[in-house]
Amino acid sequence: MNILSNMNGSRVEVNKLKGYFVYLFTILISIGSLLILLPLAYHIHAKYFVNKTYVDNKRLVYRGKILGIYLKFIIGYILLVASLTAINIGMYYLRKYNILPFQIASNTILSLLQAFFITRTLKIYVHKNTHFVSSKVELSTYEFHLFLLILTKLGIFIINTLTLNILYPVTTGLEDKYDAKRKIIDNYHFKYKARYRGYILKWLLELLLIVVTVLIWLPKALLDVYCWSAGNIHIAHK
Repeated sequence: MNILSNMNGSRVEVNKLKGYFVYLFTILISIGSLLILLPLAYHIHAKYFVNKTYVDNKRLVYRGKILGIYLKFIIGYILLVASLTAINIGMYYLRKYNILPFQIASNTILSLLQAFFITRTLKIYVHKNTHFVSSKVELSTYEFHLFLLILTKLGIFIINTLTLNILYPVTTGLEDKYDAKRKIIDNYHFKYKARYRGYILKWLLELLLIVVTVLIWLPKALLDVYCWSAGNIHIAHK
């Protein structure tokens, strides 16, 4: 049984049961490994879902390699360790001052920022290795604007926190809209156009099912949002 998102040409064609277990598996290995297997989770997710995604009836394919995505992760992790080490060495030589609260705060903020950039790096790697099956020119790029990206992600985090994820489809749409404007796949530009009102009502039901089933429904809910949002991405004809 397939999920067909947005029958105007943009859609994700996946088996609901397989899609559920792919989401469940990637969540479990990411959390269970303390994020060590996060690149593997990204790779598996892209390998399954990107290859079943159509943008205006043009099918996408992911051609990334597990070693390539892990290299991006390792570089990011080394930068995180180096940054934390440098800060704590500096704090050590200033230990005569009462700076423990500042040390804790700086370590926490730096860790969160670095984790954010690591996950963004993995996402961009997946994008740069995504192409159209029928394309003769394989060149995918992403325009990275640091300040706007941080501002967007911070806004999404605040909205999700304050609303207890009630507006999760909206924030997912905002993030995908941000990405759609900045990515190019094989010389194609993209636009994002979504109608949220009807889907938010469905999401409220999904949230209820997540609570009632004690998170068992969570992978299914995330899968539905992913497929719905992917169906709102279209080729921008310039």
